[in-house]
Amino acid sequence: MDITDIKKQILKTIERDNQQAIQQCEQIKQKLSKNSDYINLCNKIASITIEKAKSSIKGLDITNLEREECILKQDLDNLLHSLGYSAQDLKPRFKCTQCNDTGILDNGE
Repeated sequence: MDITDIKKQILKTIERDNQQAIQQCEQIKQKLSKNSDYINLCNKIASITIEKAKSSIKGLDITNLEREECILKQDLDNLLHSLGYSAQDLKPRFKCTQCNDTGILDNGE
């Protein structure tokens, strides 16, 4: 086995780890997508985010919207916790946080 074969094997393992992390995250999201409370909170947060952007462009005060968004996000965290999850479970958990299990850093190395 030469260095090229070893590199290929390493990259294959890294790619497998990447796909597993993404797949686990997607499975959790799929389960949560069947929960009406979760969907409603996500929709409310999305609406508030859009409303904040529109109001901000118009130069309006968004303090109340930010406060409402904060409350909704706390409600979402509480719901996730009650379902046995956390906000971190909605993101892939890569083994390598530097390359996100791609084998390539942001600078191309």
